[in-house]
Order: sequence, then structure tokens, then C-alpha cells
Amino acid sequence: MNKFLPFELFFKNDSLMYVLAEVLLIIIIGFIINKVVNKFYRKFEKTGKNESIYKIVVFSIKIPLKVLIWVLIASYIVALINKFLNFDILHSVLLGRKIIFIFLLGLFAFKLIHEYELYSKRMNSLANRANIPIGTLCRILKIIVIIFALLTLIETSGINISGLLAFGSVSGIILGFASKDLLANFFGATLIYLDKPFEIGDWVISPDKNINGTVESISWRLTKIRTFDKRPLYVPNSIFNSSIVENASRMSHRRIKTTIGVRYCDIGVVAKIIDEVKNMLMKHEEIASDQTLIVNLTQFNQYSVDFMVYAFTKTTNWIKYQAVLQDVLLKISEIVDQNKAEMAFPTRTLYLESDDKSQLEK
Repeated sequence: MNKFLPFELFFKNDSLMYVLAEVLLIIIIGFIINKVVNKFYRKFEKTGKNESIYKIVVFSIKIPLKVLIWVLIASYIVALINKFLNFDILHSVLLGRKIIFIFLLGLFAFKLIHEYELYSKRMNSLANRANIPIGTLCRILKIIVIIFALLTLIETSGINISGLLAFGSVSGIILGFASKDLLANFFGATLIYLDKPFEIGDWVISPDKNINGTVESISWRLTKIRTFDKRPLYVPNSIFNSSIVENASRMSHRRIKTTIGVRYCDIGVVAKIIDEVKNMLMKHEEIASDQTLIVNLTQFNQYSVDFMVYAFTKTTNWIKYQAVLQDVLLKISEIVDQNKAEMAFPTRTLYLESDDKSQLEK
């Protein structure tokens, strides 16, 4: 009884009047505590700490704390009434209080994860940057919290959990086969979070699975990819466990690789053209001179003398890369013109042999 009735120190009389006085005192104390808690939260909301980890913890515990206060008050009141009416309900009250406490603890953990998920989304929205799949991790943690809380509640209620586990082991095998793909997608999402092969906003390519687009979202089952013709592509996460994925967003440079052909009649100035093109690339502001840079004669084609241009741009932005590529090609064209040469195009030369006049007369 002592653990229920700390106010027995002040009220030792078992008359109805004293019991009601104790009940009234506990209710008043409960209202005072509730007012103090509400005042603290209102003051906290005005401090400007709405975007902090501290805020996440404080606001996650708000509802569970207020409910816990009234649960404790209610249990004390029931115990006091039992003291006067002599009902044997203290054991049930204690058990109910334990169950509610476990439930509130699980609710606090669930809200803590949920608040962190919202906080993470807000921070990434404010920073305007790609995010790791925090939503997927939070959903996994929520499921773990729910399962753990349910098992604890069942055990606290006095239900033999070993029988449930034995039944679960048999049904788990059946469900395992039925949900094989679901579990594969779940673990695929976990591996994406741990390995981080790509993040939201990345451009990913998987030629063997015909995947080419930008990652828009990563859930525990699917990854949504927006293709470059603006179609949404929903890819099960298990696909990424067995396929090669190229993350084009993490490239350090973009490559320029092209072949330039000049006419055979301009072969005398090909060496000079090649040297000038190489010097132009080495001095170009947007070409990475610390990367591989090649300008070499490669072959004598059917109608042209070909040389290869191989270099890397400093930028990885696709639009800016196109502008740099255009500038490089136009400058190569100017170099060819300055050397009084021309770009080759498919031509055919016809040689005619003249016969002897004697043979023509015959």
C-alpha cells in the first residue's frame, strides 16, 4: 500500500472525509503539475529552438509525460478509494499502471523517431541538398519499436510468449516464403542506407536493368527514379543488390572524346594543326590540364586523315559541359581554317585512263 499512498504521512484517518480530501489534494497537485508543464512548453516554443535536437526530445516527451502524470494521479485515487471501500484491486491497478507505462515509453520512442524524421526533412529542405534515406531508416526503427513494445506488453500481461514464439517460428517460415520479395526489398533499402551508393538527387545509371535517371525518393520497398523524359520509374530495392549501378553525379570530371578528320590534300599541315589544338586545350580555362590530354593522329580513313581529341572538363554540370564542348569544337575549326585546311567529308575521285589514238581509231 505504501508505494501507492505516499500521502498517508499526512492523512492517517480512514474516514470518507479524509479520503476525499486526499483525492482532492492529489487532483489539485496534478493540475498544478500540468499547468507547470504547459507553461514550460509555451515558454520553450518562444525561445527560437524549434530546429534543434533538444526540441525533438522535449516535444516527443510532451504527450507521454502529461498522460503519465494523470495515470499516476488516477492510480493514487483508485488506491485511496480502495482504502475506504476495501476492494481487492490494487494488483490490477499496479499491472495496469505498468502496461500504460510501457505503452507511453514506446509512444515516446516512436514520437522521438518521427520528430527526428521531420527535423531531418526540414533541415535538408532548408539546406537545399540531397539527403541520405533517413525516411527509410526511421521507418525501420519505428517497426522495431512497435514490435518490442508489443512483446513487452504481452509479457507484462502474463501471457506466455514462448508459445507465441513457437507458433511464430512455424508461421514465420510460411510467411518468409510468401514475403521473400518484400524482405529482399527491405534489406535492399537497409544496404542502400549503409553503403550509400546513391542519394536523393543523384543521377544513376544501370545499363543491365535499363535504369537511367535522377533519384527522387527512397522508401523501404521502392526507389523512385525520374527518367530524363520525365517519366517516373519505380525500382524495387532488391534490384540494387544484384545489379551494377553507376552514380554519374559523383564523377570528378566530364570527358571530351572526338575524332576530327581533314582532307588528304591537307596532310602537310596536320602536324601543325595537332600541335595548335593541344596548346589551345592546355590553355583553355575549362579544361583540366592535370588530367589526361591527348591530341594525336590516329588513322588514314577512306576520305580523311583523322586525329583524336581526348580531354576532361573541370565542370561536371551537363549544361555547362555542352557549352565547353561547343567552344572547344569551334576553336578547333578556327585552327583548321587558319592553316588553310578543310574538314573532310565523303568524297570520291575518279581517274580516267586515256587510250592510244590507234586503239581509238580501231
